[in-house]
Amino acid sequence: MKPNAASSLLAVLYRDIQSNQLHFWQPLNLALQRHRRIIDMRNSPLVAGRYYLGRSIGRGSFGEVYSGVDKHTGKKVAIKVESIYEKRSLLASEYRAYRALAGQRGIPAVYWFGAYGEEYNAMVLDLLGASLGKHLGNTRHRKFSSTTVFSLAVQLLSLIEHVHSKSFLHRDIKPANLLTGIGNDDTNVYMIDFGLAKTF
Repeated sequence: MKPNAASSLLAVLYRDIQSNQLHFWQPLNLALQRHRRIIDMRNSPLVAGRYYLGRSIGRGSFGEVYSGVDKHTGKKVAIKVESIYEKRSLLASEYRAYRALAGQRGIPAVYWFGAYGEEYNAMVLDLLGASLGKHLGNTRHRKFSSTTVFSLAVQLLSLIEHVHSKSFLHRDIKPANLLTGIGNDDTNVYMIDFGLAKTF
């Protein structure tokens, strides 16, 4: 096969993979996307020698939150960063809370916490979807259906019960701190931002 013909065939295959017309190529498509994502972020700073730091995706009650990628697995993560010049590290408190509350659906997993460079602390955790506040703003008449409200109530009561059973008070529960999962996990609600949490 001539080089030009081979290049044309590869171009067609790549186009079909991108448009998901070749479903049996799906594993290769995912691998290509993951590889491209890692290449795109290769020049970004590494957190803990493992996680590429991406763009800013929001702010918590303290600190900035960035998207990130695990360079070993291609897994998308969130990276929360705070200045070391804070009087008290709320990020350290939040990390301890997540560790104590781990194992319950609706509590994001944390993967690492520590110093990032000379002026910041960083925490790596699950990347989640939009907040309930944002979802509510996107609904018609700014209302959830009764089915959605019932599902949210059950999940939130279970989460609050779990948090209290571990002797924690969140102290900042609001729509902005309740996020949905992503992908197949988008019907589950996660509680975040435990920096102001207290034990009792």
